[in-house]
Amino acid sequence: MSGLETVLLKVAGTALGALVKTLLAQAPGAGTTADPARPAPRWRRPAELGEAELARLTTTLAGRLHTPGSRLPEHERLAALDAVQDAFAGLGALDPDALFALDLDPDRLAAALPGPPPGLGDAARALYGELLELCCRHAVEYVTTLPGFGARADLEVIRRTGDLGRELDAVRPGWVPRPDRRRRTSRSGTRPTSRWPTGAWSCTG
Repeated sequence: MSGLETVLLKVAGTALGALVKTLLAQAPGAGTTADPARPAPRWRRPAELGEAELARLTTTLAGRLHTPGSRLPEHERLAALDAVQDAFAGLGALDPDALFALDLDPDRLAAALPGPPPGLGDAARALYGELLELCCRHAVEYVTTLPGFGARADLEVIRRTGDLGRELDAVRPGWVPRPDRRRRTSRSGTRPTSRWPTGAWSCTG
């Protein structure tokens, strides 16, 4: 092997290593949570969170909690953890479509999940609610790190803006200016009170 070939191999190896690091690096995401938990190993970036990924997420986040509920006896803590995992399993896989439908709102996601099951004590129920909300925040944050998230978000904005415009067009024929607010007279003649006068429009039904 010549000296030139050795140099080229070293350059190629360096470039390949940099490429692998780039591919494995976590996208920055929206920054809605501190130290986002990974629902999958670094080398995997699943587009949807299934039962395995959500179980990993809940287990990781449960280990980070340092609240009174996290200091429950082990069997009560595990019961709350299992209940959270069961709640997510009942909802099915989480993908960008499901979360965009909820406006990427962790609170709306949490509200779509069932409450704590019967049989949990008060402290375990509190732990269930805390862990559930925490998992929802991290699940939403994870979706914002996916490679196609930016393009999908732009598409959602365009679609929703178009929907809003069409809804306004549908109701606009029923809105007419109130005669007493169209114009006000002054010494110099007539003029609009403002470009968008408050209360200047009324709906005819």
